[in-house]
Amino acid sequence: MTAAASESASVAARRRAVVVAGHSGSVELARAALGDPDAPVRIVALGATERLGVLVDSDLQRALSDPEPSVRRRAAELSATHGDVDLAPALDDADARVVEVAAWACGEHETARDEIVG
Repeated sequence: MTAAASESASVAARRRAVVVAGHSGSVELARAALGDPDAPVRIVALGATERLGVLVDSDLQRALSDPEPSVRRRAAELSATHGDVDLAPALDDADARVVEVAAWACGEHETARDEIVG
């Protein structure tokens, strides 16, 4: 097995463990994975912590600034049910897919600031 394949298997194993954590109630594992070095693990950690009811707005704000667009996109999606998360910066994201999801999430919030509507 090559180093790249081994690393890929490691990422997949961590990702699976976090998914299971989100269904089995392992809050510590799910929360710890929010800081994983690999984006696929951070993405499922966002979902796992949301499922467990422990995803807080500051987690989403941090994820909206993640270097990986896929993590920012997932954070924007989950922000739809977190009305206090500021999505304005995500509307100016360099990745159009993040902007699209952020715009949708803004529409799900009960209130809209003028800068969001603009």
